[in-house]
Amino acid sequence: MLTAFVESLSPVALISTASCLVLGSLLLHSIWHGHQLRHLPSPKAKSILLGHLADSVGSIGDWRHSGRFPEPFRSWMTELGGIIHVREVLSHAVVLTDPKAVHHVLATNAPNFPRTPATESYLADTAFGYGLVSTRGAVHDQMRKMLNPMFTASHVKTFLGLFDTHTRRLCDDILTHHCESGRPVNLRQLLSHLTLELIGLAGFGFNFQARPDAHIAYEKLMAPPSPLLYMLILSIPGIMRWPLPQLAVRKQAQVELKKLLADIIHTKLSPEAAASTEKPKDLLDLMLPHCTTGEARTHTMTFLLAGHETSTSALSWVFAILASRPDVVADMRVEINSVLAKYKSLGNPEALAELTYTTAVIQETMRLNPVAFVMRRVCEEDDRLPTMDGSAVFIPKGTLVRVDVVGMHRNPRFWHEPELFMPRRFVDGSAAFNADAILRGGKSHAMFYVPFSGGAMNCIGQRFAMAEMQVIVATLVHRFDFTLTEHANLTHSFNGVTVEPTCLDMTVRPRSH
Repeated sequence: MLTAFVESLSPVALISTASCLVLGSLLLHSIWHGHQLRHLPSPKAKSILLGHLADSVGSIGDWRHSGRFPEPFRSWMTELGGIIHVREVLSHAVVLTDPKAVHHVLATNAPNFPRTPATESYLADTAFGYGLVSTRGAVHDQMRKMLNPMFTASHVKTFLGLFDTHTRRLCDDILTHHCESGRPVNLRQLLSHLTLELIGLAGFGFNFQARPDAHIAYEKLMAPPSPLLYMLILSIPGIMRWPLPQLAVRKQAQVELKKLLADIIHTKLSPEAAASTEKPKDLLDLMLPHCTTGEARTHTMTFLLAGHETSTSALSWVFAILASRPDVVADMRVEINSVLAKYKSLGNPEALAELTYTTAVIQETMRLNPVAFVMRRVCEEDDRLPTMDGSAVFIPKGTLVRVDVVGMHRNPRFWHEPELFMPRRFVDGSAAFNADAILRGGKSHAMFYVPFSGGAMNCIGQRFAMAEMQVIVATLVHRFDFTLTEHANLTHSFNGVTVEPTCLDMTVRPRSH
């Protein structure tokens, strides 16, 4: 009877019936999933249809206009606690700021909380293949083991001279001229060019400043997606391969960058290069003996993509904040003057080791303005998340997990006066450091501060990034005074990767003594 009924239906009726069955199944699954998470507090949603998606993604896109960063995440954390439940259309997620639960997700039981398939797919498409940030399990571990020696402290030291030379060149060739002309400078753009130059040279021996065509292709690849496309990217694995008009420019940029990397790799593998007795100069030189050319291309792109926008954003926020904190600048200069008098150069690991307060300024900036303000994971199997109060919270299989980094970094339970910019909270033994430690029962920052993620999937290039930022910040602060112009806008703009100042328009003057 059922067979006869089905055969009697027209194709349109069959499609409609199948669609209703699929939608009904998804709806029932969503209702059951929500029921399993009913024990968790949940904020009131703006939209019945979208759930909290309009509150979260909608607010992120509006930060540049509203100036309400980091809402609604801060309010959710302070009003509802460290683990809350949100609904995103038919999907359900938990938002975490509880440090112990976050540590469980990122470290203790990290294999059960990989990145979502949609995130992995997007990252793989951007990096021209599945690499360190888009794989999991044994494949990821094998890649990490191969790449780890290239990012040790001892190897990062070999790049300090590069950082120092090119930062001083920026000062001499560009910033000094702005001082003389009085013309404002888009400091975010200058910092972006500098960090791209440094990562290109250190990563694969390529100077983007000498190849404007490659620079333009890279910028097209990294152009922020529209809010709608961004939501689809987070939801649909493989969407970047769809023939969407919005992706045409990006795909052409990928063709150009793939050819560029292929040419660079071909040159490095040429008989002439093989006969050379020179030591490896960049990360790609070190990779090629240990992986295929395709893998080397992906690892190189991963390093470029992960390191450029994040360093640029963090540096931009440092100078945005320092513009209104002359007291902090004065303390930094006392330290930098002392270090330079002793070592003569910042291209020296011992010199950087003594930039205690300058490093603390960078760390405090990344606390208030983390470059990765949210980390997205998915629960592969049923799990129980431990919490700081000693309880454990059940999380069913398939639950999306959002690690709210900005909420963690501003939690008044664990940070003394969390909304204030207090660099000395990162100086061991200071009053601010001790005030934070008291709130945590004497525990260090490790569980409460995750600007570079945590666990086995933390940022492999964090030593590189910190050394690069130390040199750039110390050099520019030592030589110049920066003042915001009337056109500057320090609201938070999401660029598809990080949040950055909307407009970092500044005037530059020689340092006043």
